This record gives sequence, structure tokens and C-alpha cells, in this order.
Amino acid sequence: MSEIRVGQKRDKPDDADELESANSEMGAPPAAGDFITKSDIEAMFADFATKIDDSTTSLKGSLQQSFVGMLTQYNTTVEARFSAIDHSCSDLRKRQDAMDEGNKTMWATINKLQADMAVAETAVPVRDPVLLADTNFERVIDITILTVTTQAALAKDKVSEALTPWLDELQIASGGWKLTGPALGKRFSIQFAGNAGLAENRQNKAFELLRNSDRQWREFYATAPDGARTKIFIGRDKNQKMVKTEVGTKKLADIVKKLHPTLDTFAKRADGIISVNWQPLIKLDVKAGKLPATLNWNIKAADDLHIDRELIATEFRKFEAAKNQDVEWSV
Repeated sequence: MSEIRVGQKRDKPDDADELESANSEMGAPPAAGDFITKSDIEAMFADFATKIDDSTTSLKGSLQQSFVGMLTQYNTTVEARFSAIDHSCSDLRKRQDAMDEGNKTMWATINKLQADMAVAETAVPVRDPVLLADTNFERVIDITILTVTTQAALAKDKVSEALTPWLDELQIASGGWKLTGPALGKRFSIQFAGNAGLAENRQNKAFELLRNSDRQWREFYATAPDGARTKIFIGRDKNQKMVKTEVGTKKLADIVKKLHPTLDTFAKRADGIISVNWQPLIKLDVKAGKLPATLNWNIKAADDLHIDRELIATEFRKFEAAKNQDVEWSV
């Protein structure tokens, strides 16, 4: 077996100092027997290869184990997510089913309400004929109608034609109102349809619409059979006591103005009160039939204003007598 010398053999320096310096720089020369054989190198490489193989095997195992662990963890996470998604989908299905049932109930309720509303909108209000009889001086007021009076006799269809544009502004279904009365006459009424308070609400809304955007009262006219242009008046329902109070109060105020023209006279017709110079003076209390009304005085105000109470009362009695007089008409 051949031998390989490591390093190069150098001539012995002549100078001892140079040798010491060289030894210091390169180290001490190899001692006898410090040579590496080929077999040593092959053994060293074989050992390195074994160690590399062992390290590669160990690394491969570690990587494989880590990869398997990572896949296992990922699989667990994905399964958990899919499980949560499946649970959410199941919960959504349950909610959807519940909503479907709720929608069925809701639509059933809506359909019933619509059916009830259709009936309510066209139903004729229940009216007690006894309580609403005109013979009852203080009868109950019908809050589901508006009264219609005319200056001269008009055909009912002409009155309806004149009032329809105004009533159309209510925007209610067909049959929501009806004009009642004779084919030819001076007194009619508008009957509003609807159950409970619906008819009353429609009547109130229609009455509010009698004023235009400028808060001025609308005026209605129709042509009479003789061709005359006749005015139509709209009002709320009133019993005999209310009508008699308003008529009597207006007449009483006219009498006070005529007898005391320098005083400021004001009539609150609905309440039957006459005020003079902003002081309440007379409270009119009407009676049924032909019974005379009672004039209740504010004595102090009458005396302070020098009001002739006796003369005013006398003039008013003349008015009542004329109103109560029975007249027989004949050819």
C-alpha cells in the first residue's frame, strides 16, 4: 500500500531563527506516523455518508410526522368548520320553516282584514229610528250624514252631479257615500257608509274639505227645472232644538242691533248667546213645539249698557208668534 504524505517536506533552514519563525507560522512539522491513508479517507467519507443518510432519514421522518400532524390538524379544523356550517344551515332551514308558517298565518290575517275592511267600507251604519226620529225635539245627532238644503227645488241627480267632485276628494271606494232624498226637493242628506267610526271619520273628512286651500268655504250650485242657478248648502245633522236655537239667536241678535245700533252685537248661534260690547247679555233657551223660549238676562250688563229689555222681549215674541202661526193654503 502506497503512503501519502500530508504537507510538503522542506529543507532544514540554515538559520535557526528562520526555522523557529516558520514553525511559528505553520505549526510544528508532523511527527513520524502522522500520515492519512486512502482507507482512512474512504472510512471518513463512509462515516459521513452514514451520518448524512441517518440525518436524511431522521429529517424525512420528522418532516413526514410534521406534515401528517399538520394535515390532521387541518382536517380537524375543516371538519369543525363544515360541522358549524351544517349546523347553521340546519338552523336556517328551521328558521325558514318557521317564517313560512308565520307568513301563512300573517297572510291569512291580512286576507281576513281585507275582507273585513271591504265589508266595513260598504256597510250601512246602524241607525236607531226612534232616537233619530225628527219628532224627538232633542233627538240624537246622526254623525254619519251631512245635510243638504237648496234655495229652490232641485232634481236629486243634479244635486249629486254638483257634489260629486268634492266627495271624490275623499278617495273612498265606490259606494262609500249615497245621496238620499226625494227625486225633486229642497232637503237631502249624504249618507256615508262604514261600520263603527269609519262612517263618522268620512263625514268629518268631507266636512273639512268644504274649505279650500285658502280656508274659504266652497260654493255649490245646480240648475233648477226652470233654468235658475240655485245655491246648495251643506251642513252637519241637527235636531229641532239646535235648529230652533240657531234661528232664534240670529233673530234676537238682529232685534238688539236694530234697537241699539251703536252697540257692538255678536251672536253665538250654536249656544244661543248674545253678547254686546264683548259682554254676555242674553242666553236663549228654546222649548219644543209652540212653547215660547226663555230669555235669560245678564241684568248688570243690561243696566250698564242701558238695554231696553222689555222692548227686545216684545219684539222677539212677535217673531215667535209669526213662526208658530198656522197657515192654511188654498186655491
